[in-house]
Amino acid sequence: MERNGNNVPQEQKPNVSAELCRLLTEQIAWARKGNFGQVERLATQTDSIVATMMRDGATGSDDAQRSEWERLYDELLVILRAEKVDVHDELKQLRQVRRAVGAYGGKKTPKGKARRPLAVVRS
Repeated sequence: MERNGNNVPQEQKPNVSAELCRLLTEQIAWARKGNFGQVERLATQTDSIVATMMRDGATGSDDAQRSEWERLYDELLVILRAEKVDVHDELKQLRQVRRAVGAYGGKKTPKGKARRPLAVVRS
């Protein structure tokens, strides 16, 4: 078995590179579908491959491979950042609704006093 200068078998480099690209592409597809649990599960596998590549010195890939990895990582990051913004906005709305419910509907009236109904504004 022929090895390169980094002690990694030559035939393993393309397989590892192809597997990393496949996993990143799969993560992107699941992220677009909104299945972030699956994205997280695949991230574990992706991290393992990257750690193996770093440990074995298989990062000496050509520029085209590195560019493809960077492109895929960047695309995944864009999707995840957009989702983070969406989740933040939804949480903000939920907090506002919770405050409104607390202000208008969550208070108990003292015994013996009737609560006035809320005025309905019609447009």
